[in-house]
Order: sequence, then C-alpha cells, then structure tokens
Amino acid sequence: MLLGRGPSGEKPSDFPDLVRDSKGVVANYLISCSDRTSTTSSSTRPTNQKLMTTTIIKAISLHQPWASLITMGLKKYETRSWATNYRGPLLICAAKKTSREQKLYHQYFLNKYQQILTNTDNYIEWEDLPFGSAIAQVNLTDCIRMTPAFISEQPQTELDTGDWQVGRFAWRLDNIRRIVPAIPITGKQGLFNAEVELTSLTLEAVS
Repeated sequence: MLLGRGPSGEKPSDFPDLVRDSKGVVANYLISCSDRTSTTSSSTRPTNQKLMTTTIIKAISLHQPWASLITMGLKKYETRSWATNYRGPLLICAAKKTSREQKLYHQYFLNKYQQILTNTDNYIEWEDLPFGSAIAQVNLTDCIRMTPAFISEQPQTELDTGDWQVGRFAWRLDNIRRIVPAIPITGKQGLFNAEVELTSLTLEAVS
C-alpha cells in the first residue's frame, strides 16, 4: 500500500495532520477502524432481552392425585381441618410423595369420571402426573366451615375428592389455571411463601 499525495499534490483529506510517516498513518487508521467497529457492535447489541421478574406468592401442597384433580376440573374446593383468613392468588403444588395407594385412588377417579374427563383436555394418566412441582394458580376466594346443609349442596365430584365432615373447612378455589409446563418447587406444610418467576409461567384456563 503506497501512502502519498493525491493527484493534485495535496495530502488526502482523511490523513491526520500530525501523522508524518506511513507507520503513523497505518496505526492511526487501524485505531480509527477499531473505534468504528466498537461503536457498531455496541449499537447493534440486542436490547429486547426478556427481564426475569420474580414475585412471592402464597402456596399450598397436596399429594397426588388430589392436586391434579383440581387441574382436571373435578375439584373446586380444597378441604382442610383448619381455616385461613388469606384471600388471593394461590399456587397449587403437587408433593413429591408417591405410593401404591395414591395410584389406586387415581385409577378409581379416572374410571368413575372417565366420561366427563375424556370430553375435555383434562384427562391425565398416572405416568403423566407431575410431582414436586407447582401445577396451577388459583384464586382462594372463601373459607367455609362445613355444616350438614353445606355438605348436602355439594356435587358427587366434590364429595369424592375431598374430606367432607361437619366442622372442617372448605377453601373455595376460583379462576383455576394450569401451569404449563409445571415448575419444580419444594413444598411445605400449611400455607407457605413461594418465589416464582412470573415471566416463566404459562397459564391455561381449566374448563
């Protein structure tokens, strides 16, 4: 590469005034190119990266298949021996425990309510049940002390899927939405606080 004057005898306009020799020109030119490359890389860096937003939400753990009976549309009350004053969003978590008894209960529910379930997207085989995961988000809207009159108002699906005895409590679950896919979580006893990433949750309404 020859560095010199242009046809008019003048120095090219892009030559730095303070550079007097070819080595200096090359060095200055390379620095200039490096600056332009750096600027271009910075300006074209992706700016639409998704920010992860975490939040604390109340959660409760249930053994399978009772946890998934909620997402299967068979269970709209969670029956407990104790009351809660909490109202609002609630994560339904499936505990890790598995047993032969749980599997037999699951098969019983599938057999009894097969006609209802096969007409929906809620049919779940035992092998497909999630364990140790948050599987649904619901709204806890009421906590009702059971009376003989209240128990007599319940459909057979509720009576089969809960422990309905006078003096116990029925937690009403509304706006039930399945989490797809279920997210791993460590459950605890009672109501507990769970930290989840909101942007990772995909919620599907349960029919």
